[in-house]
Amino acid sequence: MKKETILPDFFKPILWGLKWDALEIEKDKEEIILAALNHGELEHLK
Repeated sequence: MKKETILPDFFKPILWGLKWDALEIEKDKEEIILAALNHGELEHLK
């Protein structure tokens, strides 16, 4: 069973290096956090 992405759509532009449809929050959490810190705005960090 495929896991649903629970991130809001405004994360898509900063996660350009990851496949949105294959994203798994727990598995990809380090990449998500790094992308938010490096490319995101305040709304990505809340």
